[in-house]
Amino acid sequence: MQRWALLGAAIVVEVAATLSLRASQDHSAWLVVVVGGYFGALVLLTMVLRAGMPVGVAYGVWGAMGTARLLLAIAGCA
Repeated sequence: MQRWALLGAAIVVEVAATLSLRASQDHSAWLVVVVGGYFGALVLLTMVLRAGMPVGVAYGVWGAMGTARLLLAIAGCA
């Protein structure tokens, strides 16, 4: 169960970093959120893999859910 919670956190952090890219074009202070978010997502993904989740499962879910959440966030902003 802990693996899935870590994976969910990695997805949320990665999506937050991706959404912050747009804001960083206007205000460079947002780059801290972008860099920190991507670094945090990779750290959390590493923790997921060390907890025993197979790479194919972790990366597949991370990529698919990250894309889905990003599309929903963009649709909500439009």
